[in-house]
Amino acid sequence: MGDAIENIRKQSLLKYAMNRLDEMYIRDSLTGVYNRFGMERFFVEIKRKYLMSRVKLQLSFVDIDNLKQINDLYGHEEGDYIINSAAKILQKKAGKNYVIRYGGDEFIVMGIVHNESEIKKFWDGISEEIEQYNSTKKRHAELSMSYGYEIFDIDAKTYLEDCISAADKKMYVDKNNKKALKD
Repeated sequence: MGDAIENIRKQSLLKYAMNRLDEMYIRDSLTGVYNRFGMERFFVEIKRKYLMSRVKLQLSFVDIDNLKQINDLYGHEEGDYIINSAAKILQKKAGKNYVIRYGGDEFIVMGIVHNESEIKKFWDGISEEIEQYNSTKKRHAELSMSYGYEIFDIDAKTYLEDCISAADKKMYVDKNNKKALKD
């Protein structure tokens, strides 16, 4: 009887450890949002689940503006704070969408939408959150993000790389428009 209980305890600990390792595998250690491994996993799940439905996939590519300058002026601690703040704002407004830290200062927001007005409402909410964040001036640097999004019909030929590339191009349009306004 004691051996059976001990085996159950060991199995429970092993299961816990495996779940913890899986979470570490798919989550970004700085922000707690998903990382690229998580993104790939959820893209496959989204594609499989919604392949035959009428919903669409939205993928937004996000870049934190001026992070290099923030790091140079105020240090990497401030840069990390900005990255974390961006992640929290995106996560707060994401709802059922997945927030992914794609790279150093880049994020992807990915999920299901029925129409473009849903994604526009999401980005309007993000803009309001950024304004509120910047008005508090708790830290040295202001937060600014450029983004681009694209909406895709989900079918067998929907590839993650193509979705990222299309949204990334639109993000650069937003970034260039901001630079043009400053000049």
